[in-house]
Amino acid sequence: MPSSSPPERTARSSATASADDLFSFALRIGESLLRNGASSEVVTRALLALARTNGYPDCTVNVTMGQITLGYVPSETLQPVTLVKNVGSVELDIPTSTAIEDLVGETVTGRVGVLEAFEKLNFIIDHGRSPLTLRLMGAFLMAMGFAWLLGADLAAALVAAATAVLTEFLSTGASRIMLPPFYARVLSSVLAVGAASLALALTPLTQPGVVITASIVTQLVGSASVSAVQDLLTG
Repeated sequence: MPSSSPPERTARSSATASADDLFSFALRIGESLLRNGASSEVVTRALLALARTNGYPDCTVNVTMGQITLGYVPSETLQPVTLVKNVGSVELDIPTSTAIEDLVGETVTGRVGVLEAFEKLNFIIDHGRSPLTLRLMGAFLMAMGFAWLLGADLAAALVAAATAVLTEFLSTGASRIMLPPFYARVLSSVLAVGAASLALALTPLTQPGVVITASIVTQLVGSASVSAVQDLLTG
């Protein structure tokens, strides 16, 4: 059974949350965490905590690549319910992910009701992202630093940094239109190869491989490494 749509942003926060409200909120939390770079372990623990503290101790959660599956039994007289949520393109945004985790903690401890938390989650998603300028600057500096570690000269490092900025901008656009992560990564890789080829044809560039590697490190190696370390530290 597909997941029900989330409640509208109204003044319903003072009302009692229904099962539909609770599990729609849980799936939206899981999707938002994954989309902002949280590990699968963090998402699983968050959803289980939300379900168990709201009267569903037997709820099950399964997080796979790009999909969240949540199952529960409404009552002994009804059939089990399975809710599935597909997750779009993933970006690493630690401040937003941290704010969502804090909101989960407030909801689990009862300081914030489910409906009020839904409104707060919508606000975090709409306003909590790091400014695009800051993210582009971070991509520029990271690509420059990684190119330097690979032994690039100044020309190769600058081309890699400029390409990383374009790649980050492309990734942001892909996330806004909910493009699946695979296709976003393919576009980023094509852009990196194209930029290196163009620079090789127009300038005396001698390290196109370094340009390609350094320009996509923020999209491929960077976010994957952070998620892997999170999973490792949390067991």
